[in-house]
Amino acid sequence: MDSTESEKKAEMVVETEMGGLNEKIFKLEIFDLIPIKQLIQMKCLSKGWYDLISHYRKSILRSSPSHFICQYKFNVDQDSQVMFYNIEEQEVCDESGEIVVVETLENPSLSFSIDNNINLLGSSNGLILGFCKNSADDNIDTTPVPYVCNPNLNQWVSLPPFSNDKHSVCMALAFDGISQHHFKVVMCYVYCVNESRTTMRYRIYSSDTGKWWIKRTKLFNSSILTSCARIDSEMSYLYRKGIAHWVFNGFMLVYHFKKEYFKIVKLPTTVGCLWESEGYLHYCDNNVRGFSIWKLVDDEVFDIQFNDEDVMTKWQCKSTIEFCSLKPQFLEIVGPHFVELLTNLSTQLLGFDEYSQMLYFAIPDMVFSYSFETRSLKKLPTCNPIGEHISSYVSAAFCLQPSGVDLAFGGDCKYKVVYPKRECGGSLGKARILLQQYVS
Repeated sequence: MDSTESEKKAEMVVETEMGGLNEKIFKLEIFDLIPIKQLIQMKCLSKGWYDLISHYRKSILRSSPSHFICQYKFNVDQDSQVMFYNIEEQEVCDESGEIVVVETLENPSLSFSIDNNINLLGSSNGLILGFCKNSADDNIDTTPVPYVCNPNLNQWVSLPPFSNDKHSVCMALAFDGISQHHFKVVMCYVYCVNESRTTMRYRIYSSDTGKWWIKRTKLFNSSILTSCARIDSEMSYLYRKGIAHWVFNGFMLVYHFKKEYFKIVKLPTTVGCLWESEGYLHYCDNNVRGFSIWKLVDDEVFDIQFNDEDVMTKWQCKSTIEFCSLKPQFLEIVGPHFVELLTNLSTQLLGFDEYSQMLYFAIPDMVFSYSFETRSLKKLPTCNPIGEHISSYVSAAFCLQPSGVDLAFGGDCKYKVVYPKRECGGSLGKARILLQQYVS
């Protein structure tokens, strides 16, 4: 069906099915203000709405405002690669005619390679938190040196390192996304997270002062932890509504930045990842059969006063994705031999893009997207290892909302990291981290 026929069909819907109201909606392009998920749901109202929204989506192809980011590492000692993906709608033709599909495409202008010792942990309103395992001085054994960057503006800053502190830590970045507002980084000690602890020793960094402050506060609900529940020092985080979240072994550790306390919250299952969608916290777990997606219906579980015996009543299972239902698509993408091995492979959940309703997951050497709108599976372009018999894995993955806010500096934050963007043409650019005295 060509565009003229599509427009005529839409006009017929305007005139016959819903009268003036539909005409106003169509002409005022109110659909521009409606998220993709709600548009998809509205197509089920009637045949007329289905045709109208289908025409709109073909005429105005949207792109997600966020990037999906993967850091790839290899089974050999070579630089890791950080790839940025754009999530865009495209119009394609199949047996049924012209349809709109969602594609996840690499953005080569932002992708780069980076030293293998640097690990990315997550993002907060356009800023990324990472750390380097080694000190700038190779003769000194210290805990990780944190980095905060705004990739959209090509700004990287190294925070003051921790002096002679050899304990394993996990970190999270808090930033509200407002210009002139400073960011904070919380760093907690892994050894404090166990069933016998009621207090936490931790550090807080503020870009306003440029200093780390050592603090101690309450750890609530630690008694529910099991002896095997141990937090990973390289674990990613989710920041939302003033709270940092870390997932480990069926539990969630949270830190409230304003009220300054930690708490343990029980999760529905043992292995999974977190994201925020429509203002609610979501948790996705994976098993040999597929994925299950859970929604936390009430944030009161993070309050100190909440009765933790009722926490499981606050988790609702929204949907499931079974691998067996995806088998025909796997066959088409990777072939029959690989599908036979699928049930024995480790599946890694990577993240979720709310705007496009896209779930991302990885298996060895491959990354896939799954669209909740079209129920379609696609294989993403990934990094190209240098050399034979080299395999890759995803060490970090998250969605990033681009920000035009400059990084804030203050106090003892004396070093600005200059990070050159990828050069035009060729493969990913080499990350040359230059420590320069910061001049205000």
